[in-house]
Amino acid sequence: MGVAEALGRIGDARAVEPLSAALRDRDDAVRRNAAEALGRIDDARAVKHLIATLGDRDARVRAAAAEALARIDGAQASSPS
Repeated sequence: MGVAEALGRIGDARAVEPLSAALRDRDDAVRRNAAEALGRIDDARAVKHLIATLGDRDARVRAAAAEALARIDGAQASSPS
């Protein structure tokens, strides 16, 4: 299990900033894992970073970012106001 995956499983919102920074890593797998972890953490602060990642050169990273955005949006839509 990688660091990004572990942070996502823990779900601690303090990981949002480091994971958002990892979305700019050179390694495609790091970016993909960071996007997946941000989706699991489900914090609105990650949205702008994930939107920027939709333009990533790697299709798997783009897909992970899109899935994370859907997960965050879906969770917020079901939250009571």
